[in-house]
Amino acid sequence: MFKEKKYIAELIVISLIMGAAVFSYCVSVENIILNANTWVDEIIYLIKSWQYASGQVSPYKNGDSNWYMPLYFYQLGAWQLIFGQNVETSRLLSSFFGLFSSLIVFDLVRKITGNNIASSLSVLIFLTTPSIVFYFGTATPISTVSFLLLFTIWVSIEGIGRVNRFRSFLIGILFSILFLYRQNMILAILILIPIYLSTIPRQKILHFLIVLSGVISIFILAGSLFPKEMFFSALRLPIITPILSDLGLLNQSFYWAEKNTLGEIGLNSNINKISLKDIVDAFLLPYAGIIFGTIVVFFLARKKTLRILYIGPI
Repeated sequence: MFKEKKYIAELIVISLIMGAAVFSYCVSVENIILNANTWVDEIIYLIKSWQYASGQVSPYKNGDSNWYMPLYFYQLGAWQLIFGQNVETSRLLSSFFGLFSSLIVFDLVRKITGNNIASSLSVLIFLTTPSIVFYFGTATPISTVSFLLLFTIWVSIEGIGRVNRFRSFLIGILFSILFLYRQNMILAILILIPIYLSTIPRQKILHFLIVLSGVISIFILAGSLFPKEMFFSALRLPIITPILSDLGLLNQSFYWAEKNTLGEIGLNSNINKISLKDIVDAFLLPYAGIIFGTIVVFFLARKKTLRILYIGPI
């Protein structure tokens, strides 16, 4: 009887916290969808998605200037063909993926801590972080990429300690899909590969090759669907492109055209120009909730020896 009452009380608390999180998110994201100004990236996605999906323009061909990866254009374009090309409905798609991401956050934290209330509080932090809510209300791939990244992490830790070759192949596929949404996901992929392999008790080299086969299979498919110019655009990588240029492994004209067009903030991370104020304004304040939540979950983690394995990617 006591356990039943405790279960009901916990369920009520979780429902209230989750309800508050979703309500706050919906109110905030509605304001963003209806009132936020557009900017260059969002306009590019709105226009090109419609052009690609409707067949008006062939991507990466016939003068189509595009440094972005293709998958989000077709995701948003398919949505536009059904619901129209206007900004509000296009932003609405992103807001849905934000809600889907919160469900994964709940289950991730539940797996880590075994605490349902902590899991619901993590969703509250996630859905009320200003930077997250803003970008989840815009017609950009950020919301979808966040969902895919969280899902990849969930797949990685869901079967921790159990060897499964299909999971390794799926991880490789997810890595490729992440990259084909945003090139900058290469940094997350490079971090997640060794983390995933560390969850496998044996045959790590074999599973790395299986992951690699999943990556290659998707890129072969992409190569059959898109022109070779797409792979040139794929070289637009954060941090990595300037390093390759400095080593003489990448054409300097590519790097300088990119740098002079978009400025150093696009690809070249100049640490000397980053001040403490920049770090506080651009990172600590907008993401204070997530940083705090991550620290709390870190200390709540049941398997102390593996907690950095769980929290690192998040």
